[in-house]
Parts: sequence; C-alpha cells; structure tokens
Amino acid sequence: MKNIMTKISLLNKKVKVAMIATFVLLIYSLPAFAEGTANTDVTTAFTSLKDDVVATLSAVAALGVGVMAIFLAWKYGRKIFSHVAK
Repeated sequence: MKNIMTKISLLNKKVKVAMIATFVLLIYSLPAFAEGTANTDVTTAFTSLKDDVVATLSAVAALGVGVMAIFLAWKYGRKIFSHVAK
C-alpha cells in the first residue's frame, strides 16, 4: 500500500509540473491571440516582411531575367547559326 501511495505522490508531482508548464505556455502565448496592440504589432511585422520580400524579389528578378536571356540567346543562337551554316 505504501508503494502505491509513493507512486501516486510521484504522479501528482509530475502532473503538477506539467500543469504549471502548460499554464506558463498559455500565459506567454495569449498576447498573440489578443486584440489590439498585439494584433497591430503582428500585422505591422508581416507587412514589413512582405515589403522586404517584394523588394528583394524585384532586385533579383531583373538580374535573373538578364542571365536567363543570355543563356537562351546562346542556346538558340548556336542552333540557328548551325542551321544557317549548313
């Protein structure tokens, strides 16, 4: 009987620790679901991230299109030249 009570006591301690950890996690995550300031901060952060991604893609896309045009010109230019040279 004493062995069972010890196991129950240890289980209670583990349950208490798990409940406290869950409670702390909920307390820290609640502002993300809150209205107002947290919502505005998240919206502002995502808007800023979107602007950064669009600016980066705009800068890289111009270079990418140029490089792709050079490769395609080389590929098809060789085919056209070899076809004309025959």
